[in-house]
Amino acid sequence: MEKILIEESKKSEYIVEQEKLQELEVAKEKTDARVEILQRHKILFFSCVESGSYEKVIYNSENIPQELKDKIKNEITANDSKWFEKGLGWDNTENRERLQTVNAISEIHNYPEMGEISGIIIGGSPHMVGEDKEWMKTLQEYIRIAANKNIPLLGVCFGHQMIAKAFGGKVEKTPQREFGTVQIDLTDEGAKDELFRDLPTRLDVLMSHSDSVSEIDTETIKSLALNKHNINQVIKVGDNVRGIQFHPELTKEILEAVAIIRAEVIKNEGLNIEQIVRNLKNAPEAQRVLKNFDKYFVFKYSQSKK
Repeated sequence: MEKILIEESKKSEYIVEQEKLQELEVAKEKTDARVEILQRHKILFFSCVESGSYEKVIYNSENIPQELKDKIKNEITANDSKWFEKGLGWDNTENRERLQTVNAISEIHNYPEMGEISGIIIGGSPHMVGEDKEWMKTLQEYIRIAANKNIPLLGVCFGHQMIAKAFGGKVEKTPQREFGTVQIDLTDEGAKDELFRDLPTRLDVLMSHSDSVSEIDTETIKSLALNKHNINQVIKVGDNVRGIQFHPELTKEILEAVAIIRAEVIKNEGLNIEQIVRNLKNAPEAQRVLKNFDKYFVFKYSQSKK
C-alpha cells in the first residue's frame, strides 16, 4: 500500500511538472510572438546630434532655472530618441523596443540593413546641411536607397532638409529665423495626405531653425504645407517619404530651455525672445503627425512584408 502511495505521489509530481512545462512553453510562444511583432514594426531613428550634447549644454547652463531643468530632466538624455518615443506615445510601453536608435555621426559605418526595418525617422541637428560632411553624404545616399525600396521615411527639421537635398532641392539660410510656436497651412494635396489625416488644415507647430528648403525639383518633390516664411514647410517624395520642417517631438518646456541657451543669437537676429517664450505652447495636433506616420505608413508597409 505504501508503495502504491509513493508511486501515485511521484505521478502527481510528474503531472505538476508537465503542467509547469506546458505553461512555460505557452509563455515562450507568447514571448516569441511579441518579439516577432515588435521586430516587424521596427523604426530606425537617426539621431543627428553628438551624443550627450543636449544634456551637457542644458545642465551646464547657469541661465536656465532649476525648476525648468527639473521639468525636462527625464527628456534630456544622451540622444533625442526619448523625445520621439514620447511623441509617438511609446514612453513606458513595450513599443519603445520598436525604436532602434543609430547615431548618424559616430556610427556612419554601421547603418543597419534595411531589410530589418519598416520605417525610418531622421531627427534634427545643430549642424547645417551646407556643411556637407561625410556622414551627411552617407545619410543622403541611405535616404535615396530607402526611397527606392519604398520604405517609409520621415525627416524632421534637419532630416527634412536632408531629404530635400538628397533629391535635388536647395537648402539656404532663411531671411528670418523661425523659432517658437508658429502656424503652417496645408496645401490641398497636404490636406489629403495620410500624414495629416484627421488634422486641421492650419496647424500650430513648434519651430527652431535658421535654414530652410528654398527650392525643390517639382518633378520629384511636392510641397504639402507652407507659411509666410517658407513655401516648403512639408515635402513629399513618392508614396512613403515625407519631410517636415517643424518639431512634432518637442514640448514647450524643451523649446523654452533652447530659447534661453540661444537667447543672444536670437536677439541679435531681431526677434523678441521674451515674447517668443511667453507665446510658447504645446502643439498636440502637430505631434499626432508622428502617430499618423506610424499608423498609416510604417504599419501599412510592415503588413505588406508578411
